[in-house]
Amino acid sequence: MARPLRLEFAGALYHVTARGNRQEDIFEEDADRLEFISIFQTVCEQYNWVCHAYCLMGNHYHLLIETPDANLSKGMRQLNGVYTQTFNRKHNRVGHLFQGRYKSILVEKDSYLLELSRYIVLNPVRAQMVRSVVNWRWSSYRAMTGQIKKPAFLEVDWVLSAFGKRYIVLNPVRAQMVRSVVNWRWSSYRAMTGQIKKPAFLEVDWVLSAFGKRKSKAIAGYKKFVSEGKNQPSPWHALKNQIYLGGDKFVEKMQLLIDGDKALSEVPSSQRRPVAKDLVYYEASYPDRNTAIVEAYLSGGYTLKTIGEYFNLHYSTVSGILRDHKSKT
Repeated sequence: MARPLRLEFAGALYHVTARGNRQEDIFEEDADRLEFISIFQTVCEQYNWVCHAYCLMGNHYHLLIETPDANLSKGMRQLNGVYTQTFNRKHNRVGHLFQGRYKSILVEKDSYLLELSRYIVLNPVRAQMVRSVVNWRWSSYRAMTGQIKKPAFLEVDWVLSAFGKRYIVLNPVRAQMVRSVVNWRWSSYRAMTGQIKKPAFLEVDWVLSAFGKRKSKAIAGYKKFVSEGKNQPSPWHALKNQIYLGGDKFVEKMQLLIDGDKALSEVPSSQRRPVAKDLVYYEASYPDRNTAIVEAYLSGGYTLKTIGEYFNLHYSTVSGILRDHKSKT
């Protein structure tokens, strides 16, 4: 069976996983996870990625990545390639570290980002590696909930300000590695909930903005949301054609790229969707501030935090403007 086509376009959201060769561990000690995070942060900065959630397990990892500049494959080659070289050199080994290519699922943001952000950080609890999600150091959960400083690469505000959906951080719980998502160090849960310092690559604003305007209320809503996700069905039952997680209209739109021979990763760069314009462009092109904000978010792929900082607005205000626009369309 032919492997699924990889679609790349500006503003795409992906759930990315990579597993160890022959199901072997890709992290032998905490220092390996720290090294991976350091490399990932560099990749996020270099390729302008936005990370909404992450979780580092034993023989695999989960990333929820938004790509404003249509460059997933380039960044993933660097991430897995540099980490493999570093790991092999440190542990005196040779050969492949990962089992083939990484797997990427194209995700409909409005429908599934929150679900996947919960699913990812719950992995260690499901795997019985920790009892609580807060005890797993290697996920985005603690940064999302304010228990640690949020890494620069992590987007948390959207999730915390728009409360209502859920899923990625629960993977360790579902795998029965821990009893609670808070016990798994290697996911984004503790950063998302503010228990530890947020790594530079982690974007928490988008997630947190789904749960309320006040940060404390948003964090409390996110914690409750994750806790309620342990026994929820997996979102993967909705996966279509091996690569899509979204509604019918979303899938139809993506299929048009393929059917029209416009799989962006396979056409000349001059024909691809251009890299996002500078925010100055949107401000100058749209006299109405709210319209400029909507266009910057939808076509430019900018995060709520970045837009808010440019227009001197709180991220929750930006989120409200986007919701008002969506309700009118």
